[in-house]
Amino acid sequence: MQCDDFVLNGIFSYMNKKFRGHNVVSGFKWNKQVPIILGCLLFLIFVGCKSTGTATKIVISENAANPTINRDNYYDFYASSKPYRLTTNWLRRNEAIPIIEDELSKLGFDATTYELYELPDSSRIILDVYIRDKDLGIVFNTGHSAVVKKEQRSLRKFWQNRYKTGGELGSGGYYDHLPDNIIVLQETWYWYQYGSNNTDGLLNKATISEILREDIRMAMTEFKNKIK
Repeated sequence: MQCDDFVLNGIFSYMNKKFRGHNVVSGFKWNKQVPIILGCLLFLIFVGCKSTGTATKIVISENAANPTINRDNYYDFYASSKPYRLTTNWLRRNEAIPIIEDELSKLGFDATTYELYELPDSSRIILDVYIRDKDLGIVFNTGHSAVVKKEQRSLRKFWQNRYKTGGELGSGGYYDHLPDNIIVLQETWYWYQYGSNNTDGLLNKATISEILREDIRMAMTEFKNKIK
């Protein structure tokens, strides 16, 4: 770590004023002052270097999103190991849906949640979020892989659990592909990490929540381009 020039210049200026005209080789008074003065100077150097060296360090709180991480690079921040206890977790549907609703509202869309929707083949699924006037739905596929891999971002499958509506139990089903007006998001995409000692350099929950918002903005832009 290097000190800024003004720190060292200040110390040398002090020494020049303090000892101008003194014999620094001989003299009882000078010899007795040496340990005290050198100790003070070392302390000033340490404090100066520490303060100037850390002034530009970006400290990311575990409750704040890291602005250097985005939807394009976030897999680069996955940590497979650390010298302390490391936990990987995922955003769950009940956490993701309010974020999606909020982002759609900011974009000017009026959305409802958990709507029963009939597909072209007459099967029915539950849309987690639905924009009725655009006939646009969003589903958040639950479940995640135990291993985090960037290739998972290409997944578009959807599994509909059995559901109950109007006193009737609906059937579940697996879909390799849903119509273009339904956006499929995967729980396995939205992972985050935290450690037992610190969160430095880890992709935290606030950051992955922001990446979910990025995905929504990107999906809505693509949708608008399709219907032009």
